[in-house]
Order: sequence, then structure tokens, then C-alpha cells
Amino acid sequence: MPTSCTKEFVLDASISPVESGTVIPSEGTYKEGSIVTLNAYPVGEYFFDSWSGDASGSSSSIDILVDGNKNIVANFSKTNFNVLLSVQGQGLINEQLIKSGPVEGQNLGDIIELIAIPEKGWSFNRWEGAPLNTNSDTLIIEINNDLVINAVFVQGEVFGNKNKYLALGDSYTIGESVDVKQKWPVQLLDKLSKVNSEINELEIIAQTGWTAQQLITATAELTLEPPYGLVSLLIGVNNQFQGQLAENFRPSFIELIDRAVILSGNIKERVFVLSIPDWGATPFANSLQRSEITKQINEFNSIIKYEAEQRNVKFYNITDISRNALNDLSLIANDNLHPSGKMYAQWVSLIEKDILSINFSPFK
Repeated sequence: MPTSCTKEFVLDASISPVESGTVIPSEGTYKEGSIVTLNAYPVGEYFFDSWSGDASGSSSSIDILVDGNKNIVANFSKTNFNVLLSVQGQGLINEQLIKSGPVEGQNLGDIIELIAIPEKGWSFNRWEGAPLNTNSDTLIIEINNDLVINAVFVQGEVFGNKNKYLALGDSYTIGESVDVKQKWPVQLLDKLSKVNSEINELEIIAQTGWTAQQLITATAELTLEPPYGLVSLLIGVNNQFQGQLAENFRPSFIELIDRAVILSGNIKERVFVLSIPDWGATPFANSLQRSEITKQINEFNSIIKYEAEQRNVKFYNITDISRNALNDLSLIANDNLHPSGKMYAQWVSLIEKDILSINFSPFK
């Protein structure tokens, strides 16, 4: 009688990352049809994660049917990671645990908040080694690897923009369709320079049609050296005009307001935000659904107000002033859409008392 020949196959189990654990058995030759039980054991600050290669599953013990050569990988992950924080210059990093990870005693999955706090005369400049690309002095990070993060602080006196008022925005900040002297940032600087010699220049970063994201791109491409003596932000109408949802606008606005604070040298009293005017009150919107425009503008402005107040940044509601244009066309420029110099003067009257009372002398 002929005899049957039983096939044999090689089973090989490896570890990832190397030296994070062991697998028993790790290798061997087995007859076809055999069932081999593999057990994964972590070492040190690791825990078993999953099997990959010619096996799958999240249990540390797994049965393998030998029906061919098998290459199996036991994957381990760290239970605790090192978070090393350092500073360059004069300042400190405040670290707070926002949310604990899924396993007690481990920091894997922990969510932490890092806030860079400069000493007097210094300002936060940037993070080095952070997993997020941001200019904000606040980082929120989920821990899933080792981190080495450095907060860089610089002395405000080394920069030459402390005498400048920086106005960030869109067509409203440019003053579309009005004379240069009628632009509201120009009107504000004129009043400010008469009572305070510290702020005597104006820099406008704005363009008609810009959305919040376009303003982010523009400010990122320019070399803007803090601290600026005064910073304003008015943005969002084009996000609304293009049909974007207010909640989708929120992340971009947060990035912009945080950037404005940094550009002020982290002196929040020198930053202010204006609400979005209601263009639904202009002749341009005569044939449109004014009530829907107003509703959407209110949604955007509620986000702007909330995020400003969360950061203790001044917020000014100029939207109510803009709605007076329904009954007073002298508040509208010749293009039937943008504010006139007269309306801009009313905006300045609303905010000037606070702005003129700011103490700019700490820059000296």
C-alpha cells in the first residue's frame, strides 16, 4: 500500500516594536492541520495591542491553524509616554490634564492642555516639537507617543511694531468705496494719536472678498513680528455670503483670534473684535431674503462673541448700527453695499472710549 506524506510548515512570530514583548512559541515547524496557541507577553511599559501578518485579533492569546507557512507579528504599544517640556527665554508652561486615557495608571490617550505664559516684557513666539502647527499660545494634545516640546519666548523690545495698530479683516476693514480718511481704522488711529503718542502707525491686512481661511493664509505668508501696539479683527461676512455654515467658520475664527492675541504680545487688552455688519440691511439686498441673511449673520456673530469672551478679548457689536441703514441711506456707500464714512464714524464712537483708555506705557 502507498503511504501518505504529511506536510510540515514553518510558523514564525516576531515582535513590533523590537524588545517590547515576547511571543511563546516564537517559531517552529508544525504538521499541516495542527493548532498552535500563541501567547503574547508585554514587557516594561508596553501592553499587547494586536496581531498582524497572517493573523488578526486583539486577544493576547490566539489559536493558529497550520495550513501553510505563517509569518505573524505581535504588536505592542506603550502604556506610558514621556512628555518633556522646556522653555527658551523667560516664561513658563502651564500643563493641565483635560481628560484621562482609557486605562487607569497609563497616560496613553490622555488629553492635556499646554499654555505658554510669558514673563513681563516677554511674549510667546512659537512651539518647537509640537505635533500641531499653530501660532496659538495654547496647545491641546492627545498623548500617543513620547513628546519633547519647547516654548520659545522673545523680548518684546527687540521688535519694531510696538507703535503700530494692526487691523485684520476684509472689505469692511479696507473701507471699500470710501475715502481713505473715512476708513474706520484710520478714523480710530486719528483719535488715538491725538491722545497717545505710543501708537502712530497703521498696518492693514485685509482684502475685499477674503474669508477667514484666506486671512489665515495671508497672515501666515507675511512676516509679522509681535508685539503690535493694538490689533483688531473683523472677519466672517464672506464665509456667510458664500453659504458656509457658522459652525464650520468657528475653527478658522479661533485660529485668527488666537493669532491676534499672539501678535499683540499676548496683551489681551490690546486686542478687540468687531461683529459682522448686516449687509441684508443694504439696498444691495433689496431683492433677497433679508430675514434669512439676518438670521445667518446672527449665528456667525454669536460664535465671534463667544470665542472673544472666552479669551477675555473685547467684543463690539456694530451690527445693530449697520441695521440702521434700512431707514438711513446716508449710512451706505455709493456701491449700495458697504458702510459709508458716516457709519464707520459711529463704529469708532462705540469703541473709542475703551481703546483710548488703554495704557500703552508697558512697552517702554
